[in-house]
Amino acid sequence: MSIGNRVLGTTQYAEEADFRSDLRKFLIGIRRELELISRLMLVNQFAGTWPGVLFVCTACQYCKLSGVETIEKIAIGVVVFFFYDFIFDAGNQTERRATEEDAINKPHRPIPAGLVTRQRLRQRFWIGMAIYTTLGALLGVLPWILLWQATVLWLYYSRPRDYIWVKPIAMFSATFCQLVTAWQLVTPIDSTGWLWIAVLTTLWTPPLRFEDLRDMEGDRNIGRVTSCLRFGEWPLRIKFAVYMYSMPFALYFLLYRTTTHASTWVVLSCSAAMLVITWSAGTLGLLVRNRRMDAIAYQVYMSGYILSTITGAILL
Repeated sequence: MSIGNRVLGTTQYAEEADFRSDLRKFLIGIRRELELISRLMLVNQFAGTWPGVLFVCTACQYCKLSGVETIEKIAIGVVVFFFYDFIFDAGNQTERRATEEDAINKPHRPIPAGLVTRQRLRQRFWIGMAIYTTLGALLGVLPWILLWQATVLWLYYSRPRDYIWVKPIAMFSATFCQLVTAWQLVTPIDSTGWLWIAVLTTLWTPPLRFEDLRDMEGDRNIGRVTSCLRFGEWPLRIKFAVYMYSMPFALYFLLYRTTTHASTWVVLSCSAAMLVITWSAGTLGLLVRNRRMDAIAYQVYMSGYILSTITGAILL
């Protein structure tokens, strides 16, 4: 073998080694970013992403879209509501006091786990905000995107002592923006759409405050004022149970009975499924009082909300 061929072979080997090294670093970076995102959104993804996507399905069924059109709208919904949830969690977890609370209540999150600094996560937050805004402009839902972004900034940069009244308003905005965005991704909102959005927002938002029970220790340490710290946990548990026990009847009389074209048995089946879920949540929250079971009761309650967003696809 000539000297020239040896040099050429050595150069090619070095280039291949550099390429493999760069590829390995890239894949490691992707894996770390996916782990960061999964930890970032682990707690709220159930409530932040899937209700919006399923309400897109409801709007598709209401409009009688074809299978291909429905799949396209669902894919768009997955992307939009990923960023809906992402900016909520990233905005929350970059706020200094929330970082201190996470170290106590949610140590798996990226900053307490040492996966990222607060400054780096804030950079990701603003990049997510820019992408989310662009999506809103391209998809015709920009007003609701901007309203949700303003809500996130207001909620997480308000004073801890104002949290007791800021959070309820912010959560109404969260539910409203989620549902109105989902419907308008598919079609302009008509009277039926506004009825479902108004009823679901009004019924499902107040019980969201139950999540404060699981975070009492961290909230107390950072000076955040919540209703359960101000008035005690029993008033919140009782109100939560009342909401949960009355939920299936409210949904039946306000939505299911009045807007459905389905048979009576289908309507009653949806109502029965909702009753099992919401009564289970109410009973857990009222009778089994510890942090772990409070978290389970909250997730059961969120399962009811998720079910309500897809029942429209069955009933409308």
